[in-house]
Amino acid sequence: MVKSLEQECVVQGHVLQLGLSLGIIIQQQTQRVDALTLMRRADLALYAAKENGRQQFRIFDQHMEDALQEQDRKLRWALDALRDKRLELHYRPILSFDPKAGADGVGIFGAGVKDAPGIS
Repeated sequence: MVKSLEQECVVQGHVLQLGLSLGIIIQQQTQRVDALTLMRRADLALYAAKENGRQQFRIFDQHMEDALQEQDRKLRWALDALRDKRLELHYRPILSFDPKAGADGVGIFGAGVKDAPGIS
């Protein structure tokens, strides 16, 4: 299907170049999954196809969903840490005594965490 749409077509005198990216999910009949989960998984496969360029297809892999859940877990942890005031801001000055370096009191900000269980 992806290859069949690569050809140009003419519509009312205008040359059109169509493209297709597909997210595919293969569902075993023995594993019952609701329609919403199937759509979400097909969507993950579609985004993976688009991430690798146009005119691609990707078949859903459980690792896609696992990576999304891990990203969501880390985001929730960061939001909880902000809400609970568990983040501290630190300023570390970087000074250079080398006149060629041109660093005139430039510093770096860093975030410290009071308590970081479950984050690696």
